[in-house]
Amino acid sequence: MLIFSFKSKHIVAAEQPAQLSYVNMIQCKNCHENTDGKYCRNCGQKADVAKISIPALIRDLPHAIFHIDRGLLYNFTQLFKRPGHAINEYLLGKRKPFFHPVSHLVFALVLNYLVVKMYNLHLYDEAELLTMNPLKAQAIRDYDALQWWFLEHTYIYILIAIPVSGLFLFGIFKLMKQKYNLAETSVIMLFTIAQGVLIQTIIYYVLDGAHQDLF
Repeated sequence: MLIFSFKSKHIVAAEQPAQLSYVNMIQCKNCHENTDGKYCRNCGQKADVAKISIPALIRDLPHAIFHIDRGLLYNFTQLFKRPGHAINEYLLGKRKPFFHPVSHLVFALVLNYLVVKMYNLHLYDEAELLTMNPLKAQAIRDYDALQWWFLEHTYIYILIAIPVSGLFLFGIFKLMKQKYNLAETSVIMLFTIAQGVLIQTIIYYVLDGAHQDLF
């Protein structure tokens, strides 16, 4: 009887940690596997993914700017094929496959600047301008110079557009009773603007090819 009582206590003691481990498990927001550690054993994402906040965005800036992750191509394809679903997945905690939104925008702006500088895009032919009325030709050159200024300084109005558009969109979400905080709204704007800049860059590249064929 004493031996049976000892074994029973031993069995209970052995089973108790397993029960506690099961209770303390959380579901990974990236791959939905149950895990009880700091990182998911299946995909490697942090198990405890907090809601996006302004302090968290600022805290992640050094990593976002100086580290290039595998998610760049994933960002572009997902934001092109299913932008709303992709951004919503990121906001809900599926962060592992994505490129950080700040990194995405920085890369897009740098690539855009390089393409503009490399191809020196002008949608007119200098020889043709010489045959035109001097005033009309000068007007075309002035307009082209203005467009070039905007192309070379895209980052300026993009940096202005982010907070202005973010606040505007935040107000729209409030009116629509959507539960997005200011940081989450900023992430939506970062992804959207970065994707727009990348698409604009591709258009410049295609236009340069067309320009070479025309002139």
